[in-house]
Amino acid sequence: MIYLFPLLMPLLGGYLLWQLQKRRGPRGQFLDLGQAFILIVVVYATVPGIGFLLAHLGYGEIVDSRLWSGYDVELVEYVQWMYAGFMAAFGVSYLAVRRYGQAPTHLGDEARGPHRRLIYLALALVLGQPLLMRLLGGDPGEDYISSYAALRDAPLVVQQLFGVAQQITFSALVAAVVYAVAASPAKHLRVALALAVFLVYASLAGGSRTAAFLAFFAYLVAASVYVKGFTVSRVLAAAGPALVLFMIAGLLRDNDPDADMLRLVQSGEFTALFVNTVDLKDRFDSGFADEVRLLFYFVDLLRLIPSQLLGGEKLDPARWYVETFYFDYYDAGGGYAFGLLSEAAAGTGLPDALVRGALLGSIFAWLANRLIEGRVSVRRVFVYTWLVVLAYQSFRDTTFSLIVRAVYQLLPLLALLALDSWVRAGSGAAWPARRVRPRPMSTQRG
Repeated sequence: MIYLFPLLMPLLGGYLLWQLQKRRGPRGQFLDLGQAFILIVVVYATVPGIGFLLAHLGYGEIVDSRLWSGYDVELVEYVQWMYAGFMAAFGVSYLAVRRYGQAPTHLGDEARGPHRRLIYLALALVLGQPLLMRLLGGDPGEDYISSYAALRDAPLVVQQLFGVAQQITFSALVAAVVYAVAASPAKHLRVALALAVFLVYASLAGGSRTAAFLAFFAYLVAASVYVKGFTVSRVLAAAGPALVLFMIAGLLRDNDPDADMLRLVQSGEFTALFVNTVDLKDRFDSGFADEVRLLFYFVDLLRLIPSQLLGGEKLDPARWYVETFYFDYYDAGGGYAFGLLSEAAAGTGLPDALVRGALLGSIFAWLANRLIEGRVSVRRVFVYTWLVVLAYQSFRDTTFSLIVRAVYQLLPLLALLALDSWVRAGSGAAWPARRVRPRPMSTQRG
């Protein structure tokens, strides 16, 4: 399997994408949620697949301290089957539930007016957040460890409020991008240029690299909805180089003078997430931490309840993992993402991955049916774009983490947009109509 996996996942993903496009036909040019998520899983699977294969053949090594003592190839192959099974189950259930109707008609005029206020709000939050963190004694991102440890010693209430502020910041950024493109589709390249500047700043000056790349992805999604001729093929053509830049930026941010290009596939975000599943599958199979297995099925539900109401700390999978098994790294400020397949490893392994894939595919298809078919408002396009952009968190974090993120990210922004509409309607300032120049009256000869 280790030899076939780097080829199997792109082939399986390509087949599912072909089936989706065949079902969809010519209806709509926008990037479909199912297409986006399948591509995400292919990347998260193929990059470490190539890295492990090269290491197995003697080219380079997996640069992860958790595997310095070696790894079981059969265990790696089992995890690869989990990846493949999850994506197959997701694709089948998404195809079964997704219904493509008429090409959506867009109500872009409602974006004129709110888009400026959203841009100002996003700028204030993006620039103010690092400043506030520094005032509280944190370091917003000289490197990965400092960003994880930024507010660890702050009171719980401060951590909670800052966490909510971070989430609102990102949703405000996505809303500003969507509304700006919707308000002036012909000027969409200005939005792209502004985001390119933000991306360079984030990569070189210690800002949020992930937020910058996701904001650019939001632009691609919004452009595929509103800009005539901006088809999915153009989205993918722009997303490919952006992904490579994302990986290179991560390599540069590690500040390792010995790093070479093999590190792109043998370290970083995608490889670390794969190693999480390998490591946890080995530990749970050996009987470690059996007492917490059941809690993993309730993680996302408990996240909706503040810790103060529960009378104790909730299980945070990523924090529990590093604090339990790598305390020295945790104590130094380090951290890992967790991952949907790590949840599956804590359960039944491959059967768990199949069930989670089928459930997530059905939910995503149902949401896409309701958000992007037929008569589509800008507000619905914003929600859809947010969902497409953050879909990867369902794979990187926990299966239903998007439900929690929607409560803290989407609801505040949607409430602000509803309040803005209500205030403008109450003051008699409806969405401004386009000015039409009066035409000169024609004279008729009698």
